[in-house]
Amino acid sequence: MNTGFNFLLNMFQRRQRLRIAPPPPRVSLMLGQFRQRPDLVKEAQRIQADPHFRLMLEVLANESPANYLSPNGNADRMLGQIEGYGMALNNLAAMATLPGEQVTLESTFDDNNNIHERTR
Repeated sequence: MNTGFNFLLNMFQRRQRLRIAPPPPRVSLMLGQFRQRPDLVKEAQRIQADPHFRLMLEVLANESPANYLSPNGNADRMLGQIEGYGMALNNLAAMATLPGEQVTLESTFDDNNNIHERTR
């Protein structure tokens, strides 16, 4: 007879059991803890050296909410989105640096140029 109809009939008559996969385990590692592990930092450096990944980061930076006008004029919300977006990109870049690699700033002012001392 009509094989297309029989196929549909059989398909709807079968009872299939659905398998629900458990969600992936959550990671409780924080940025500071990540940066304390040289093996993870080395892997992050390898990933960030990939030109395709660098391109993806540049695209994400171009998609920053700072590049768009807010349609409803809610400046506080927009500022929060901009800061959060920037922080996420900065944290991603920070994963490739060990904590000891931070540059310490040195003062460049001269004590002889202290304006408060000259006015006395």
